[in-house]
Amino acid sequence: MAEELLRLRVADDEGIFALRQAGRHVAAAVRLDLQDQVRVATALSEIGRELAAHAGTVAVAFLLDRRPAPRLLVEMEYAPARDARRPKEGDAAAARLMDLLEETGTEARRTVRLAKALPADVADVAGATLADLRARLGRLQPATALEELRTQNAELVEALEDVRRQREELRRLNTELEETNQGVMALYNELSSELEETNRGVVALYAELEEKSDQLREAGEAKNRFWANISHELRTPVHGVIGLTRLLLDPAAEPLTEEQRHQVSLVAGASDTLLSLVNELLDMAKAEQGGSRRAARSSRCPRCCGSWRT
Repeated sequence: MAEELLRLRVADDEGIFALRQAGRHVAAAVRLDLQDQVRVATALSEIGRELAAHAGTVAVAFLLDRRPAPRLLVEMEYAPARDARRPKEGDAAAARLMDLLEETGTEARRTVRLAKALPADVADVAGATLADLRARLGRLQPATALEELRTQNAELVEALEDVRRQREELRRLNTELEETNQGVMALYNELSSELEETNRGVVALYAELEEKSDQLREAGEAKNRFWANISHELRTPVHGVIGLTRLLLDPAAEPLTEEQRHQVSLVAGASDTLLSLVNELLDMAKAEQGGSRRAARSSRCPRCCGSWRT
């Protein structure tokens, strides 16, 4: 339930001045800041002037509405003039200044409601405090046009001073921002230089690694060629020895004594062992070159015509 703070009637220019004055004082009483006080007073004078010119008399009630959130509620009730539409030029300005602007009612009686959100501590305004507030607002004396003009001039001066302070603050912030940007640019340039040096170091390291890789690859290829050549060179005489021992042990050959056959068998066994070792070396060389062990074991030595498959 909204609690009434002040009620008045507006019918002429003096009433408009009184409405503006009352709006400012009520806004101050419910703890709105100076800028919001000016906003409330300006919105009420804009809407009140149009309604008074249209309907002749306007009943204005200032209410303290606590739910769902504390707000200052102003209800402006009027009887619409016949065959005339209410001017609404001031509605757009009032809507920007207030948190709520709505109009309800019938053709015979209509109400314009304006609302402004209040600080949370306005809930403390109750009981004796609220009664004292109503009494102080009830003792307000209507302001003359000269007094209202003087008050508006003071508000304008205060607004201009506030704009000047904001401009100075903005200028100070721009200076600080410019200094910060200079520091950021200097840091960025420093980081860019360090990053460029790091990139050059990384490129040099990659070049060195690539050179080392080439050297290792060449060394590996040389080793593989060495093992392949040694294996081929060893296989040729070993195959010759194996062939001779097989010819000597052939039953169709001249018979050998037991001692001779035993000695030739030892030579044949040692030759087979040596051939296996040579084949293992060749297999390792082929494996490091990407060949399979089976391909290495089944390869034929081009220098050993008719070499044995192992």
